[in-house]
Amino acid sequence: MQRIKTVVGLWFFRRRTRQQLSELDTHLLEDIGVTHAQAQKEASRPFWQG
Repeated sequence: MQRIKTVVGLWFFRRRTRQQLSELDTHLLEDIGVTHAQAQKEASRPFWQG
């Protein structure tokens, strides 16, 4: 049961962080060394893909 909780928690984390990444403006993306295209590509990945 703990394994399921861990996996589901990871999925929620991925979904949230990918959503946040998609909302960053160009200036902030440049600060972390990510292009807009890279951010959108990552943000569009399904939450179950690592």
